[in-house]
This record gives sequence, C-alpha cells and structure tokens, in this order.
Amino acid sequence: MFDLLIRKGTIYDGSGRKEAIRTTDIGITDGKIKVIGNLADAEAQEIIDASEKVVTPGFIDPHGHSDMSLLANPQAESLVRQGITAQISGQCGASPFPVTEKAKEEHAKDLKELDLDLTWSSMGGYRKAIEYRGIAINSGILVGHGTVRACVCGYDAIKPNESQMKEMVALVDREMSEGALGFSSGLQYSPGHYAEPWELVPLARAAAQKGGIYTTHMRSEGNRLFESIEESIMVAREAGITLEIAHLKSSGKPNWGKMDHALEMIEAAEKEGIDIAFDRYPYLAGSTSMSIYFSPAMLEGGREKMLERISDPKLRPEIRKHMDETVNRALGWDGVRITDLGSTEGREVLGKSVQEVANERGQEPVDTALDLVVRGNGYVGICTFSMNQEDTDKVLTHRLCSICTDASTRAPYGPLSKSCPHPRSYGTFPRFISEYVRDRKLVPMHEAVRRMCALPARQYRLKQRGMIREDYWADIVVLDLESLEDRACYGNPHHYPAGVDYVVVNGKTVIRQGEHTDALPGVML
Repeated sequence: MFDLLIRKGTIYDGSGRKEAIRTTDIGITDGKIKVIGNLADAEAQEIIDASEKVVTPGFIDPHGHSDMSLLANPQAESLVRQGITAQISGQCGASPFPVTEKAKEEHAKDLKELDLDLTWSSMGGYRKAIEYRGIAINSGILVGHGTVRACVCGYDAIKPNESQMKEMVALVDREMSEGALGFSSGLQYSPGHYAEPWELVPLARAAAQKGGIYTTHMRSEGNRLFESIEESIMVAREAGITLEIAHLKSSGKPNWGKMDHALEMIEAAEKEGIDIAFDRYPYLAGSTSMSIYFSPAMLEGGREKMLERISDPKLRPEIRKHMDETVNRALGWDGVRITDLGSTEGREVLGKSVQEVANERGQEPVDTALDLVVRGNGYVGICTFSMNQEDTDKVLTHRLCSICTDASTRAPYGPLSKSCPHPRSYGTFPRFISEYVRDRKLVPMHEAVRRMCALPARQYRLKQRGMIREDYWADIVVLDLESLEDRACYGNPHHYPAGVDYVVVNGKTVIRQGEHTDALPGVML
C-alpha cells in the first residue's frame, strides 16, 4: 500500500523532453516517488484523481525573500497555493544571518514588524528556529554580502582592510558550513553598493569551496546594465562559481531594447565555460524600496543617518534634486506605486502612485516621497513600472531563464496582510503558465516545466528534486490548466490563484482541492 497515489494525470516530468510526456500513475511512500506507471490495482491511504489534469514537479522559486516571513507564517500561503514547493531566500545581499553586535539592531527592527524575536546569530540557529515552527514548503537560504559587510564594516562607505576581509570570508565560510546554499549580493542597496568588484571575489570563492552558488542583484539593471553583467561574470570567473543573475531586466525607458545584447553577453559567458543562468518574474513592474532612488552617500551610516539627512534643511534641496531627476529619467512618479510603509499606519496611501498621493496633498511628488520615507521610519515599499513587454518576453522565453517570484510569502490575514504587495507574491507561476504557455503559446509546456523545476534544482544543486522520477522526493503539483488563473492585481493583490488543485511536499498533501491542509512537511534544504 502506498501513502499517496496520484492517478491518471498527464505528467510533465521536468526533463524538458516532449517525448517524455505521458498519462499514468504515481505511487508515493515515505516522502518519495516509488513507482511511475500503471497502478490501477494499487491501494493507498490517499488517492488523488488527476484525470484530465496536468501533473508536474513542484515549482522551485530560485529567488525569494521569505527568510523572516516563513517564521511569521509557516503555512507559506501565497507561495504553496501557486504550486511552489521550494524557495531560495537570502537574496539581494540580505540574509537573516550572520548577526553580530554591530548589526543586531537592524535585524531586531525587521523582526519586530512581524512580532518575532531574534533568537539566532548564525545559519545553525536560524535553521533551529525554522524547524521548531515547521514550514509548509522546502526552504533554502543564501548568506548575503550586505549582511556580512554590515556585521564587519557597518553601513559606512569604506574599503575593508585585510583584517576585515578575512573576517568577512570567515563569516561566509561559517554560514556555508552550517548549511547556506551559496552567497548573494545586492549591489544597488546599502551597504552592498559600497563594495568594489575585488571585494566580492574572495567571498564568492569561499562559497564555491563549499559547493555554493553566487547570485547577484547587479549594480545596475538600467543605465549600466552591460557593465554590471560584465562585473557579475568576472566575479564568477575569478571565484570559480556558478552564477545566477537575479531578475534580469532592462529597467527604465532609456534602457528598453538592451536585452538582445545582454543575452548575447550571457550566452558568450556560457560558451566560455561559466555555469550561468538567470531568473525573472512575468510582470512589467518590479518591486523594491524607495531608497533605491537615493544616492549611496545618502544611505551611508544606516537608517537613522538617512532619516537625519532627509530632515536636514541644508541637505534637503540636493536630496530632492537627485531623487526627482532619477525617477523622472527612468519612469516618472506616476509609475511608482506605494506598497508598504513598514507599519500599520498610513494604509490610505497603499496601492496608489506617488503622483496620486501628491495630487491629493497638493505637493510636489518628490516631497510626498520623502515625507513617506520619514513616516515609514526609513522604509517605503514600492512597485515600479519600469519594464516593457518586448524585453520581458525575450527574457522569459530564453532557455536559461527560470521563473522567480522575487517575493516573500504573504497571506490575506495576520501580520503579512498589512501591506499591498506586488501581485507576484500570489500569482507568479500561474501567470507564467497561463500567459506564456496556454494563451500566448510562447513556451511549450514541457520546456516551461523544465525551467520552473529542473533548471533551478540544477543551479542550486538540489539533489533528487525538480523532476518526477522514481526515488526523487515527492514534490508534486496537480493543475487544471484551463482554469489556471492569477487573481492578484496591483491594487488588490491578496488573492490566491485558481486552478492549482493539489500540491504535495515531501509526500504530504499541503493543498487539497485548492485548500490548505495545515500540513507542514517542508524541510531546510
């Protein structure tokens, strides 16, 4: 007798081979796929009728931000309900560890917003906190360059000396030894943008020596896109490490049309022998912090120093000028939508553009933006409508592109419901399949499944995951392809998708007939 039997589903096994598609049964015991074939006479404790349904491996989100939110909502509602069975967090240079006295205050502030306490200082302690609560999906995590740098150098624009570099390398090595999957950088954010390329190489090399990957939110995704790709490839080459370029895009109207050459650069690196790939979400808007429009000098010293500068009447004119020019050059204030103020206050502005709020207040939009940063105690989450469809299609249809949410887990209840997040939190994978596979027919289903499952599993060295094969872990999704729909939108994102009927994680049913079972079978990868 099997623990779980999935009957008569049309299986896309993740290999990317059209000839591998078949309609048959899957028998699961002890969390693993034991038999794939005709099991008409078999018995099981639970049977899923997948007739006229699509059966795929569980989707692996290679770029997410659920480091903290999984602790607040172990059910991983917005992720697992779209078919995600594993997510890799610790991205963009920010991870929940290491924690030293120099950086403890910033960590504690972030956790307080989720009603959580800081109980760890390294990957090992973080793992214990996750395992104590349990999680619905599998979770892998990277050690972030920005976090490591803050622990050693603070948020100052300095060049680390030899002693500081040794300390940073030692921290990366420790976190890798305790289970981190690799090393990430966020070179548009503080304090990552203070690092010169030479600083990244020994840190990435420390991760490579433990079998890890290097992922990067590049220094520029717009005006200096090509230079940033060159830098990323250089770090991978010098460190001897697998490279994942995060959420590849050509951002801002002046940069639309750059994607052809960007992809040529990546393909050339692949031919050179560099293990390289990238990821992207299927939306034209990105999501980030308002601070992305500040100069590096503005952010030096951390959050409190930044707020002091905004409130300084001598500095305010220069700050206004830089911020206004940066936004208007790229997309305009009507393309910047407010998603989060870091607190429950000010909900009346969520979902509106900065231009809309400025019009309501009779202000210049740049002043509205700065006032909101102060109100949000240094943090304002935003959606930025900075990409075009043609470049987006070129990225999402490329063979090296896996699909990512670039989001943390959310829920329409509790502390994770207070903001108005990017709809990718709820709908990324259903949207990609329904738009790019079913409706526009830009990617065949067997290839889409490979890039949602096997490709990220290969990049992150996730053993026995990402495919439907005997003796692999039973992470499986059952879809109704015709009814599959992303129901989240920018103004009202807290809606689960339709058409994701069953989700199985490590052999346990987490989503049954579209509803969460409260099972928490996930593990730390």
